[in-house]
Amino acid sequence: MNMLYILCLFFMSIVEVTTTTNGSSYKNIKSLRESLLSPKEYNSALRPVMDQLKPIQITGYVSLISMVSLDDVKQELITNLFLVLMWRDELRSWNIEEYGQTFHLELDTRDTWHPRLHIINAIEDSEPFEGKSSYNIMTNFGQSVWMPTGLFHTSCDLHLKAFPFDVQDCQIQMCPINHNAAHVEFSLHEEISLNFFIPNSGWELVESRVVTVNKVLAHDVIFSCPTIHLKLKRRPVTIVLNIILPVVLLSLLNNFVFLIPLESGENIGYAITVLLSKTVFLSIVSSMTPQVSDVVPALTIYLFILLLMSVLTVLTVIFLERIYYKDESIKSNYEKSVDSGTSKEYDLNSAETRTMNATPDSNNDHHEKDDQKEGCGQLRMKRYVNMICFGIVMTVWSISTIWIFTFTNLS
Repeated sequence: MNMLYILCLFFMSIVEVTTTTNGSSYKNIKSLRESLLSPKEYNSALRPVMDQLKPIQITGYVSLISMVSLDDVKQELITNLFLVLMWRDELRSWNIEEYGQTFHLELDTRDTWHPRLHIINAIEDSEPFEGKSSYNIMTNFGQSVWMPTGLFHTSCDLHLKAFPFDVQDCQIQMCPINHNAAHVEFSLHEEISLNFFIPNSGWELVESRVVTVNKVLAHDVIFSCPTIHLKLKRRPVTIVLNIILPVVLLSLLNNFVFLIPLESGENIGYAITVLLSKTVFLSIVSSMTPQVSDVVPALTIYLFILLLMSVLTVLTVIFLERIYYKDESIKSNYEKSVDSGTSKEYDLNSAETRTMNATPDSNNDHHEKDDQKEGCGQLRMKRYVNMICFGIVMTVWSISTIWIFTFTNLS
């Protein structure tokens, strides 16, 4: 029975039983329902097979409607899907000639047997199909079709080492808790139907399949458990544009603090501003990843390296500013003391100063030249130190940036 035929049966069964179906009258439908729902003939708690030692073969497929969300912090996957499950009901069949050419009938699931599917890795509701009003479609030859649907809240073990260029493999594990593999066997189609699938803006569905495995759950009892596998690839454009690129550019700006002249006095303020900006982005990334994880995302390590570079840059700039202004203070005090001593000597020995005027001038010229040479040497040395610091931080920044993009793409 193909999918088109099943869907046709489903939509046809929506019509109320008070109307005629396939030319049958209300009386025929009522009579058929009373015959099928007779408690003497049928018990919904028992499997609908004559030989209770014989397992029921359940076939069908899974149709994925949408992947609602995948929460990185809670590690929770929310999906919207429905199942199409079919099995042979040996206790319910009828002759269409006796019931006005009625080929199929819609029955409430509370009045028919159906497997109680339990979601093993559920976070909220482990039995999403129980307690809800749904219907079975019964055909005249005993084929039962059940199409339960709902939102699945399941856990997904995320591996965020390559965040935000990661690929996740999430599973939805289902098991019939009321019957083991000796009573119920699942044989679902491996390929998941995507005819009604609505793409997700944050994740790309790379692969989807259904695998039925036998699991030992309790007391060495084997259960036939269909498992849905969803391989999801994150769409990283938004995170790259909003977080990674701004951090990379801020780090690049942070390196140019060593090209600002020390005498401007803006170095420390510039470095601290960039440091605070990086701290904000680091807190944003921290809120997007799990607080407890076996693996630290490479992006977090990269941001920590950049933050450490910013802290070291601020300390280096403070040290250089301290040396610069200390030298300026010593030079200023020396000039003041020289000027004061010269004026006193001039008042006490004015006559001698006039006569020996040529010799001091010559000595003063030599002192000024020596001071100029010393000042030029110190200034050149400070510039060399700044350029060396600039080269070091640019090298570390380049290596760490190349590493993060290469590592995440290879992962």
